[in-house]
Amino acid sequence: MAILNTLIFLSYYLLFLFSILGYGLLFCNLLTVNFKKTNLGLVGLLGVCFLSFISYFTNLFLPHNYIHNSIVHFVGIFSLLFFFFRDKFYFKKNLYKLFLITFVLIVGLFLSKNNEDFPYYHLSYAINLVETNAIIGFGNLNSAYRTSSSLFYFNSLLYLPYIKYYLFHSSGIYILTFANLILLERFFFNKVITNNFLILLSALIFSFINLVFNRLAEYGTDRAGQIIVMIIFFYLLSILNSKKFEINDNKIILVLLIYVVTLKAYFVVYLSLVVFVFYNAFKFLKFKFFINNISFFNTLFLLFSLFIFINFLNSGCLFYPLKFTCFENLIWTPTVDSIVSHSKWFELWSKAGATPDFRVSNPDNYVQFLNWVPNWFEKYFFFKVTDTLLSIFSIFIVFLFLFIIRKKKFLKIKKKIIFKSLYCLIVILFFIWFFKHPDLRYGGYELVVLLLYIPVSIYLSRFIIKKDHLNKIYLTIFILVFTIYNFKNITRIYSEFNRTDRYQYNNFPFFYVENVSYEKVMINNEVVIYEPIKNNCWATPAPCVDRGIKVKKFTFFNIFYSKDNKN
Repeated sequence: MAILNTLIFLSYYLLFLFSILGYGLLFCNLLTVNFKKTNLGLVGLLGVCFLSFISYFTNLFLPHNYIHNSIVHFVGIFSLLFFFFRDKFYFKKNLYKLFLITFVLIVGLFLSKNNEDFPYYHLSYAINLVETNAIIGFGNLNSAYRTSSSLFYFNSLLYLPYIKYYLFHSSGIYILTFANLILLERFFFNKVITNNFLILLSALIFSFINLVFNRLAEYGTDRAGQIIVMIIFFYLLSILNSKKFEINDNKIILVLLIYVVTLKAYFVVYLSLVVFVFYNAFKFLKFKFFINNISFFNTLFLLFSLFIFINFLNSGCLFYPLKFTCFENLIWTPTVDSIVSHSKWFELWSKAGATPDFRVSNPDNYVQFLNWVPNWFEKYFFFKVTDTLLSIFSIFIVFLFLFIIRKKKFLKIKKKIIFKSLYCLIVILFFIWFFKHPDLRYGGYELVVLLLYIPVSIYLSRFIIKKDHLNKIYLTIFILVFTIYNFKNITRIYSEFNRTDRYQYNNFPFFYVENVSYEKVMINNEVVIYEPIKNNCWATPAPCVDRGIKVKKFTFFNIFYSKDNKN
């Protein structure tokens, strides 16, 4: 039975992978992006973006049940086949790379336990999208629902017969796969290898995301977004150092910037990167880029507006928990005290002032100025941050060793590298992160990596190395990184079979989902809700809610609000 389940599990995974690529190609067509000049990894990321926005739109009217999702993926597969027969050369050149990376990474897909927030709201959020259409005041069902993520909407499209919700965790590995395709194209698959700082940076980022982000259970909604941010910065550096204006790359960067904001609210600071895209456009084409691509910018505006509208229906706020974006008089908007409290809680948690079993005595005073720093260093820095820094420096030492033993000369860089303005912005963003929410998962990983690896890649690019030696270095890095990635995941899977708690791997390849006891409650003789008994929702039927919820009918929508909201 386990063998049959594994075959079905992997078949669905591949089906979704091909569907994502099909939608990426459709999105390229919609955005007038030439996919033939676009890395297949970028096409995949665009597919994830497009499916997420499709999910936003269709869930306004339809639940994402078997019928809906079957149609969605039929269109995706048909689209891939259409473009395949339209240009076989492009796919023959790229598909083998996709299969290679998929094969190497696939072991990371198997896990018995997801992240800590999965039973609390990640799973139940997507289940609500599967079983119901748009709910006004969705954030009142569970306070955690107020901080929605487009990954939940993407996950809801992966619900199909037999596999059900057992691939809801796979979005992270899809994004890791596409990021690897992008990075490997620069330093491994590229036949023209030079000791260029961008090629080195791609190899360093590749090493980091596969060695540090190797556990899919730790992704949540944060790490996938941080991988995309690193890809954005990489392309911005490439564009700034290019002698020509690549319209394709600039369009894709703008789409990805919009998309990462939909993953987590704290990514909104990266909209500042739009300045660099516009600067480059003015530098090469002045106003032509904007005048000739009005339909593209209209599409971007519509997609971003759709995200804002869903946020509005969800919490009564455009950007929860930013209080000034909230409409306080709406019945489904949480109380001001609740919004402020939620915002303070995020900051308190990130500054090590609270854990599941601990909370400082004076939270308001603790988060002010630098009062939190000593405790943060003791409780967080000397565990999480030092581990990450150790990984970053270990990767650098390995690179340095490989380059030193192969170096022929060490010269000053003759070609000017344009990076200082972008690097200054990274420094600014780092200080914003540090003083506001200094938890690595809240946007810290990518900033630390970029701050350290940009100068490292510039330094290593000064090594003069023969081309065949350079190829051997990158082959060594490729084999070493993926060997460690697979060793760590195989070791983890073995330990999960030998666990003694409820998360023991007893239903391979499906992760553990608790069978929750719940009460079925009828409200106003017309709306059925489900209240879990002393437990998280897990996969409880939707809508699964906290106790004390109220509901009103508005045409075919249900408006949920709490007893504390205004009547």
